Amino acid sequence: MAEEYEVARFLTVAEAELLVALLGRHGIRAWLPDRDMATMLPHVQMALGGIRVVAYAEQIDAARDIARRARAGEFATPDDNDEWQVEATPGRIGELDEADVQGLVGSRPLIQLGTFLILGSALFAGLLGYCGSFADLRS
Repeated sequence: MAEEYEVARFLTVAEAELLVALLGRHGIRAWLPDRDMATMLPHVQMALGGIRVVAYAEQIDAARDIARRARAGEFATPDDNDEWQVEATPGRIGELDEADVQGLVGSRPLIQLGTFLILGSALFAGLLGYCGSFADLRS
């Protein structure tokens, strides 16, 4: 079995995946051994030092060189390209008008319901903690 070495560490899975994809474009097999933990328990992954990108020993020098060059911005593209806006229509999101795109998260009734549930739960938990049991509430 070939030995694997760490190429780099990142704080987010997205950054680590970008490096894995970049290394793959350069013919280097790299992967994230901690992907499962990073997606299920991100707070633990941060405590362990981040998400590792690893590669085989035979390709480690080339992989680290590409990672260094990527962090230096060598593979960056100019930001002054507006081609993505060619078909954009101000005030529209895809086929919808901006006014048609609404979420439930910010709706007033949902916020009021959430506030009621949280305060009610806290009050109920406080009553149970103070009385000790349901039987004490009846008397």
